[in-house]
Amino acid sequence: MYGTFKCEVGEAVVAMLEPIQQRYKEIRQDDYMGIGDSGILSVGQNLEETVHDMVGQLIDEDSAIVSIYYGSDSTEESAAEIAEVIQPQFPESDIDTLTTIINRYKSQDTWKEDPCISEEGFTLMQEIMKQGGELSKPVPFDKLVDSTFAEKVITK
Repeated sequence: MYGTFKCEVGEAVVAMLEPIQQRYKEIRQDDYMGIGDSGILSVGQNLEETVHDMVGQLIDEDSAIVSIYYGSDSTEESAAEIAEVIQPQFPESDIDTLTTIINRYKSQDTWKEDPCISEEGFTLMQEIMKQGGELSKPVPFDKLVDSTFAEKVITK
């Protein structure tokens, strides 16, 4: 009886891990990877295709803010590439404006290299939004921010 149970559990674990193993095999060194709340959204050798696919999965009619992070080894050229890819999702902003914003965040050291947001950073962001007329009243940090997934990503 235990042998049958052990065999069935083993088969269930293998079946459960099969999609994960397949996805792992698809990811190669130097691939671009788009990650969202639900995990890996897009992987590829082409930055434009990978970012376009990821942003397409992240943005819907309810989206207000989408944050994109890239590695510290990225260049200004890659910021311009990212700006070109995301521009169709932000038709009110031109490529130069998006590139400038991305590079300004890097130069001010406000470009995050990880997806975690501190309460201090959240408060500052709300203050900027308030001054810009985009936020009428602050939202409590603990009511809106859940860093569980972000913390898992950076600890791996």
